[in-house]
Amino acid sequence: MGLRFYKSFKILPGVRMNVSKSGISWTLGSKAVKVNTGKRGTYLNLSIPKTGISWREKIDKKSNSTKRTTITKTSQIKQNEENKAIIEQYEKENDFIINLHKYADDVVTKEDFNNHLHSVKGESLKKSLQLVIDGDTNTLNALIENFINSIELPYEFSIEYELENNVLFVDLDLPEIENFNNQYPALSSSGEIIIKNKNQITIKQQYSQAIISLAIYLAANFFNLTPFIECIVLSGYSQRRNRDGDLIDEYLFSFKIDRLKMENVDLSNIAKPYDFILNFENRINLSTSFNFKAITPYQLKAQEKEEDINLYLNEAVQGLRNLGYKSTEINLITDKLKELNLNSTDEYLKEALILLNKIK
Repeated sequence: MGLRFYKSFKILPGVRMNVSKSGISWTLGSKAVKVNTGKRGTYLNLSIPKTGISWREKIDKKSNSTKRTTITKTSQIKQNEENKAIIEQYEKENDFIINLHKYADDVVTKEDFNNHLHSVKGESLKKSLQLVIDGDTNTLNALIENFINSIELPYEFSIEYELENNVLFVDLDLPEIENFNNQYPALSSSGEIIIKNKNQITIKQQYSQAIISLAIYLAANFFNLTPFIECIVLSGYSQRRNRDGDLIDEYLFSFKIDRLKMENVDLSNIAKPYDFILNFENRINLSTSFNFKAITPYQLKAQEKEEDINLYLNEAVQGLRNLGYKSTEINLITDKLKELNLNSTDEYLKEALILLNKIK
């Protein structure tokens, strides 16, 4: 018969430490109900006092342990997959914002419009399509306004437009950079989602790409409304503070987008919107650190003509002052000069001298 070593120590009420050759185990509970845990596992001991009846069963069976471990691992895998799905969804939404042009249909050619006209059945439908192709003012205004009202994007902007012959002038009140998300979700080493801040360069780079992509997206859709539009002059402005701290409108870009060039482009293949838009006549001043400098936009011909006339007049008046004429003399002929529609500073100066000689 072998010797058996066993020693029991009471640690706390209901808690005992048992020391034997096989190691240390713990007993928790009362005389009637005890839980014993050690190297051999965990056992539940039940007894009915003063009867000699007792019952013992192992409660940490391998199957149960494996099951709990499997459930835990499955739950963790599921959580990791959900976190990855959240990251992927963010990346898709962010790509939609900065590469909006890829979600526009390629520009339809004039030939395709005409072919469609010939294939259309029904006189009423043909007449309507013919109005679109011919550029009927009421029809085009209705199409443009319907398209503008149908746009749904995750940021605010507004559009004003005007048709001048075959040219569509679009003024775009751009979304503000402050309205773009400056944070992004990422996965930690343990697979959990953490929120990180974008650096300023990234914010500016993504903003500049987003608003140029928006311009390309709008141009493509406007061209697809009618083949009558041959050129789109699209200018974007934003509200920025001047030196006095007042909010003012400043134009960040202005593009003359030609239809023929756009008809041959696969929009989904444009990886860098900024590089693409430089293929068109443009006014944009974007630094390597993605800061926009204010520009003067292209305007309607009537507006440009008016600006040119004002420039010629101012230069002619300055020329008269250089010749020694007084302001009182110049003021006498200014209104008459404004009534003229001349094409250069020299023409205005020549006419001014004629008028001044008549006064003398």
